[in-house]
Amino acid sequence: MTADNVDMELLGLQRAHPGWLILFGAYTRRYVAHGYMLDRPGVWITAGNSTELHRRITLMESTYPCPPP
Repeated sequence: MTADNVDMELLGLQRAHPGWLILFGAYTRRYVAHGYMLDRPGVWITAGNSTELHRRITLMESTYPCPPP
């Protein structure tokens, strides 16, 4: 996996899921998402690839929608 591939995948994830802090660990080769802007300060989601992280975030968002402001 090249740095350009990771950058493109991170950009796509950030566009699909605004409000999530999404990172890639170069040492662990895992994606991590933190729901810090969505009134979910304790939510951390990890996955081995961007597709799995997208699926897990989508599941979290549909199962536990954000409370209205």
